[in-house]
Amino acid sequence: MKEFQLTRLPVSAKVLITLFLTAVAASHVFSLLLSYHVTHEAFASTEEYFHYQQDTRKLLRMSHQHAFGHGIMYLMLGGILCLSRIKENWKLFLIPLPFLGAGLDQTSWWLLKFRGVEWEILSYIGGGLFSFGVAAISLIILYELWFAKPLPTS
Repeated sequence: MKEFQLTRLPVSAKVLITLFLTAVAASHVFSLLLSYHVTHEAFASTEEYFHYQQDTRKLLRMSHQHAFGHGIMYLMLGGILCLSRIKENWKLFLIPLPFLGAGLDQTSWWLLKFRGVEWEILSYIGGGLFSFGVAAISLIILYELWFAKPLPTS
C-alpha cells in the first residue's frame, strides 16, 4: 500500500483544500475587523460592549455559535495536518493551539461581562494563539500541497 502524501493528491483535491484554507483565513480576518469595529467604533469600549450590550442570552448564543464553528473548522485543519509529513511532536504542539486560543477568547467574553475589563488581555492572548496556530498549520499544509517533492513510495 502506498503511503499517503498531501503532495500526491489530485489537483482538484489540492484546490479544494486551498479554498478551504482561504475561507478559514478570510473568516479570521473578518472576525478581527468585526471585533475591532464592535469594541472601538460601534461602542465606546470593550467594557461597554460586553457588560452593557451583551445580555446573557446573546452571549450564550454567540458562545454556542463560535464553539461549534471553531470546533468544526479546527477539526478539519488538524485533520489535514495529521496527513502531513511533519513530525508527530509538531502536530501535537500545533493542533491544540487554535482550540486553546478560541477557548481562551470565549472565556474572556464571560469574564469581561461579569468580572471586568481587566480580562480583555485574555482575549488578546487567545486571539494570538489561534491566529498563530491557524497560520502555521495552513502554511505547512499549503507547502506540502503545492511545493513539497513527493517522497519515494515502497
